[in-house]
Amino acid sequence: MTTSEEARVFKLLDEYARKNHECFVAEMFLNEEKNKYVVCFRPLAAGRDSAGRFSCRYLNIEAPQAKMASETGVLSSLAIAELDRKLAEIKTDARPD
Repeated sequence: MTTSEEARVFKLLDEYARKNHECFVAEMFLNEEKNKYVVCFRPLAAGRDSAGRFSCRYLNIEAPQAKMASETGVLSSLAIAELDRKLAEIKTDARPD
Protein backbone atom coordinates (compact mmCIF):
# COMPACT_ATOMS: atom_id res chain seq x y z
CA MET A 1 0.00 0.00 0.00
CA THR A 2 1.06 3.55 -0.54
CA THR A 3 1.50 6.05 2.25
CA SER A 4 -1.77 7.75 1.34
CA GLU A 5 -3.62 4.40 1.46
CA GLU A 6 -2.09 3.68 4.86
CA ALA A 7 -3.16 7.14 6.04
CA ARG A 8 -6.77 6.39 5.00
CA VAL A 9 -6.74 3.13 6.97
CA PHE A 10 -5.21 4.89 9.99
CA LYS A 11 -7.96 7.53 9.81
CA LEU A 12 -10.75 4.94 9.47
CA LEU A 13 -9.46 3.02 12.48
CA ASP A 14 -8.89 6.15 14.55
CA GLU A 15 -12.33 7.59 13.81
CA TYR A 16 -14.03 4.29 14.67
CA ALA A 17 -12.05 3.90 17.90
CA ARG A 18 -12.74 7.49 19.01
CA LYS A 19 -16.45 7.37 18.20
CA ASN A 20 -17.22 3.92 19.59
CA HIS A 21 -14.59 3.18 22.24
CA GLU A 22 -13.05 6.44 23.51
CA CYS A 23 -9.65 5.30 22.20
CA PHE A 24 -7.25 6.52 19.55
CA VAL A 25 -4.68 4.97 17.24
CA ALA A 26 -1.27 5.65 18.75
CA GLU A 27 0.75 3.88 16.07
CA MET A 28 0.37 1.70 13.01
CA PHE A 29 3.12 -0.13 11.17
CA LEU A 30 3.68 -3.04 8.82
CA ASN A 31 5.18 -6.14 10.46
CA GLU A 32 8.50 -7.63 9.33
CA GLU A 33 6.83 -10.13 7.03
CA LYS A 34 4.89 -7.24 5.45
CA ASN A 35 1.63 -9.17 5.61
CA LYS A 36 -0.06 -7.48 8.60
CA TYR A 37 -0.42 -4.03 10.04
CA VAL A 38 0.15 -3.80 13.77
CA VAL A 39 -2.05 -1.11 15.30
CA CYS A 40 -1.74 0.22 18.85
CA PHE A 41 -4.78 1.77 20.54
CA ARG A 42 -4.71 3.87 23.71
CA PRO A 43 -7.54 5.35 25.81
CA LEU A 44 -8.50 8.98 25.24
CA ALA A 45 -9.58 9.86 28.75
CA ALA A 46 -7.07 8.13 31.00
CA GLY A 47 -6.03 10.70 33.58
CA ARG A 48 -2.45 11.56 34.36
CA ASP A 49 -2.69 9.81 37.74
CA SER A 50 -4.77 6.89 36.48
CA ALA A 51 -3.29 3.40 36.58
CA GLY A 52 -4.81 2.93 33.13
CA ARG A 53 -2.93 5.80 31.50
CA PHE A 54 -0.47 3.35 29.94
CA SER A 55 -3.14 0.89 28.84
CA CYS A 56 -2.99 -0.16 25.24
CA ARG A 57 -4.17 -2.91 22.95
CA TYR A 58 -2.47 -4.13 19.83
CA LEU A 59 -4.50 -5.40 16.93
CA ASN A 60 -3.22 -7.09 13.77
CA ILE A 61 -4.93 -6.29 10.50
CA GLU A 62 -4.12 -8.39 7.47
CA ALA A 63 -2.58 -6.31 4.67
CA PRO A 64 -5.26 -7.30 2.10
CA GLN A 65 -7.99 -6.35 4.60
CA ALA A 66 -6.31 -2.96 5.15
CA LYS A 67 -6.01 -2.41 1.40
CA MET A 68 -9.70 -3.17 0.92
CA ALA A 69 -10.61 -0.70 3.70
CA SER A 70 -8.48 1.94 2.01
CA GLU A 71 -10.15 1.35 -1.35
CA THR A 72 -13.73 1.21 -0.07
CA GLY A 73 -13.45 3.72 2.78
CA VAL A 74 -15.19 1.24 5.07
CA LEU A 75 -13.93 -1.17 7.73
CA SER A 76 -14.98 -4.77 7.19
CA SER A 77 -17.40 -6.43 9.60
CA LEU A 78 -14.54 -8.72 10.64
CA ALA A 79 -12.34 -5.73 11.51
CA ILE A 80 -15.18 -4.04 13.40
CA ALA A 81 -15.90 -7.20 15.41
CA GLU A 82 -12.22 -7.48 16.38
CA LEU A 83 -12.03 -3.78 17.27
CA ASP A 84 -15.14 -4.04 19.42
CA ARG A 85 -13.77 -7.07 21.24
CA LYS A 86 -10.26 -5.70 21.86
CA LEU A 87 -11.19 -2.10 22.61
CA ALA A 88 -13.87 -3.03 25.14
CA GLU A 89 -10.97 -4.38 27.25
CA ILE A 90 -8.94 -1.16 27.12
CA LYS A 91 -11.93 0.96 28.08
CA THR A 92 -12.27 -1.07 31.28
CA ASP A 93 -8.53 -0.77 32.05
CA ALA A 94 -8.54 3.02 31.61
CA ARG A 95 -11.31 3.80 34.09
CA PRO A 96 -10.24 6.11 36.90
CA ASP A 97 -9.11 4.42 40.11
